[in-house]
Amino acid sequence: MAKKKKQKKKVSQRFILFFTILAFVIVIIAFGNKIGGGSLLRIAYLIGDGITGTAEETTIRFDSNNSNRFHAISGGFAVLSVDGMHIFNLDGEERNFTPLNYHSPSLTGGKKMLVAYDRNGHEYTVMDKNGVLHNGKADAPIINITMNENGDFSVTTAGPDCKALVSVYDSDANLLYRVHSSEQYILSAPISENGDKLATLGFSAATGQFAGRVTFYDLDEENPLSSRDLVDVMPISARFLKNGELIVLSESSLLRINNKGEVTAEIPFDGLSITNASLDSRNIGAVLLDTQGRGNDSRLMVSTRRDEKLTYNFVETIYDVSCAGEYTALLLSDRIVIYDDDGEEYHTFRLTQGIKECIMRKDGTVFAIGRNFANLLIP
Repeated sequence: MAKKKKQKKKVSQRFILFFTILAFVIVIIAFGNKIGGGSLLRIAYLIGDGITGTAEETTIRFDSNNSNRFHAISGGFAVLSVDGMHIFNLDGEERNFTPLNYHSPSLTGGKKMLVAYDRNGHEYTVMDKNGVLHNGKADAPIINITMNENGDFSVTTAGPDCKALVSVYDSDANLLYRVHSSEQYILSAPISENGDKLATLGFSAATGQFAGRVTFYDLDEENPLSSRDLVDVMPISARFLKNGELIVLSESSLLRINNKGEVTAEIPFDGLSITNASLDSRNIGAVLLDTQGRGNDSRLMVSTRRDEKLTYNFVETIYDVSCAGEYTALLLSDRIVIYDDDGEEYHTFRLTQGIKECIMRKDGTVFAIGRNFANLLIP
């Protein structure tokens, strides 16, 4: 009898899912010319992520700790805390918990997978929203780990028999490629979205002059494809864009570099210091600059997918910036403002609670993160 009830429940769930999808298709056919593409995309994401109804936000709660690290994955939200990894469904229910004991916990990831690691330690854990996929241990202290949208990841370590070692793995943790660097220290090594290219961000001071370098590799070739020297400038972080170019945040500018080592676009910072940046989108990059003493508090510089430079000046402090898809979210003291890639204001969320950071999602929704909670704000 119990088996029949279970089968009946499954059949009912399938009917509900079928009619939900059917209704969505009908809406697209009937009103596609009246509803914006961003709205349709957002509806699809919300159905796929299991959010229903017309609520303007959902809330996820966790223990407060200054060392908490956060990442948004498809259909979920991850919190790396002192006791381990907590993964939540978007309705606020805790889906999975994995105990971890890291001295300096760090977290990065892609759309469906993420990796937690102990910076300057040796251990790392690759996960999805259902739990652990792979536990790894590096031979030398970990400097950085990057992961692309598909779950391919690189582990950059200090040696052990060279200045830096980069190990590239596919989403099943199979070793694909290694770079031994005997001349430069390597800070980071992003992987292209299709997993065929690697870029390393390195620096050295062997000649008495500080020098940064961006080097490109094809994972099917032993020797580098090309490199770009950055004289007296440190490369800080980078990400491959959808068009195959690398967007690079350096101390003095935001650059786009192709795999021939050519700079295709550059936004100089004019001597202003960086307060925050986001390279989490495959289309755009955003940098916050400190302009105190120049009549403003913050300046936002955005490099768009059309190689345009957008500049915004604010007479109030911006506390955080986050990019995803075609959107950029700014956290101010009493609101979160979202801009599209045309530079137009897309939506403003008024805040009634203290928020310390935000994470933009490519469907136009955004996580507003407080000390012990995260609200998913839905336009």
